[in-house]
Amino acid sequence: MSQDPLKKEENVRMKLDEYEVNMPEFSIKSGRWERFIYFLVSPTKNPLDSFMTTTRKLTMVKIVPIVVTIAITFIQLLAL
Repeated sequence: MSQDPLKKEENVRMKLDEYEVNMPEFSIKSGRWERFIYFLVSPTKNPLDSFMTTTRKLTMVKIVPIVVTIAITFIQLLAL
C-alpha cells in the first residue's frame, strides 16, 4: 500500500498541516525502586502447571502429600 490517501484530498492535507504537535520528553529509563516494584507485582510461573495437564499427574499431586504425612506420622509413633 504505497499510495498516499491524502494526495487526492487537498483540503484535508491543508488542515492537517496547520496543526503542530509538541511531544513532551519522558524518561524511558526506570529507577531501581520502579524495577523492584515491577519485580514484586509481575506474575510468576506456576511450577505445578506441568502436573495439571493430565489426570494421573493431578491425582499424584493430591495423593503424595497425604501419603507422606501418613508415613511421617507412623515414623513418629514408632519412635515413641
